[in-house]
Amino acid sequence: MEYVLQSTKSASQKIDLEKLIHESLKDSQQVNGKVAIILMAHWDRITPSIIHMINSFQHHHKNKLCMYTIGLKTRKNCPKIMNETGCGFSICEKSIATGFGMADFVKQAFLKQISRPVDIPIPNHQLNVPTPVLSANDSDSDGVPDHQDSCPDTPMHLLVNDEGCWKPDMIFFQKDQSTLEPEAYPVLNELFNMLQRNPSLTLEIHGHTCNTHTSQYNEALSLRRAASAREYLIQKGISSDRIVIKGMAQVKPIQPNTSEENRAKNRRVEFRLHSYQN
Repeated sequence: MEYVLQSTKSASQKIDLEKLIHESLKDSQQVNGKVAIILMAHWDRITPSIIHMINSFQHHHKNKLCMYTIGLKTRKNCPKIMNETGCGFSICEKSIATGFGMADFVKQAFLKQISRPVDIPIPNHQLNVPTPVLSANDSDSDGVPDHQDSCPDTPMHLLVNDEGCWKPDMIFFQKDQSTLEPEAYPVLNELFNMLQRNPSLTLEIHGHTCNTHTSQYNEALSLRRAASAREYLIQKGISSDRIVIKGMAQVKPIQPNTSEENRAKNRRVEFRLHSYQN
């Protein structure tokens, strides 16, 4: 943790909160059982990108992470900013300002009542059974041992699932539109951070549509959707030669185009990583 803190300070000695949380989540993948993270920060420093990162980790590692957020310098009522799926909650600093409040926080976060275990005699023939030793090698440093890793060449600085694979979220669009929705920015910011920290990688962006128009119209629309994502990343500082876009029109739906709900899921952009080629 000392190394993480030192590596996330800028010249002004302010901690890069997003990078600190990213490294903490990455370290937690190497811990067996549940992990509790207590985050104390000003509410305005907990950005949508950070919230998306935490919720994405909770989604891929169900029942592993308990996230407790303590907001500082809050003048109004304490907002609930975290998606509290799984385990954890958000509170304000005033909630733990007293000894009683702090004791209650510790009780809720860390203590659990359990019944006293019953001693069960172990037969003699079951004693001294050797425990199999598994290799702890992690060649791609993603926190998942090689013997459990389905994606052994994952680039560094990515939050992976229990199988060791990085599966980026898709971004979605309104009907006939190629304008980025607010929900797209946390996904794109995560991609920007990944590309910035892995200069040897390129990104392929695939635009998709539903089936409500002609193939020619949909191909152009899907290309514009991919271009919107590409343009955002270029404006953030990623070189244009590292991003390739493709318009897939309506030929690869992820849901049958049998209802408006399904068609909305098909109006999307997907992302793929590749090694950089000079």
